[in-house]
Amino acid sequence: MKIFQYLIVCFCMTGLTACNIQNDPEILNIRAEPNPVYAGEISELSCEAVSSYLGEVDYAWFCSEGEIMGFNTKQNISWIAPAEPGVYIVSVEVSNGISKASEDLEITVILNEIEYLFNPDSLDWNSNALLIGD
Repeated sequence: MKIFQYLIVCFCMTGLTACNIQNDPEILNIRAEPNPVYAGEISELSCEAVSSYLGEVDYAWFCSEGEIMGFNTKQNISWIAPAEPGVYIVSVEVSNGISKASEDLEITVILNEIEYLFNPDSLDWNSNALLIGD
């Protein structure tokens, strides 16, 4: 019996058995296309993750600004950027049923300058600008 216990301890110390199998899922890659994205436009987000436990992971996406279209439980999702330019965070959490891993993705939202310049709503109608021809 002592020999059997000794062998188990030796195997565990050398990593030859399941003693140190890591059950945590691992996020390999998270990205947004395009990034930067124009305000109000869609960016396609994707996450690549693996798990040594059963090989499957579940996804959950979160954002405090902008909007996730459809289900947030897919590997690939669509995110609608907010109307205001800035840097926004979208998070993904992956789970294998035992443990979880999460990662944040920074997405830069920019104004489409051409739309902004020719949008009547972007003009300040109360300014004292000198108009040509007056």
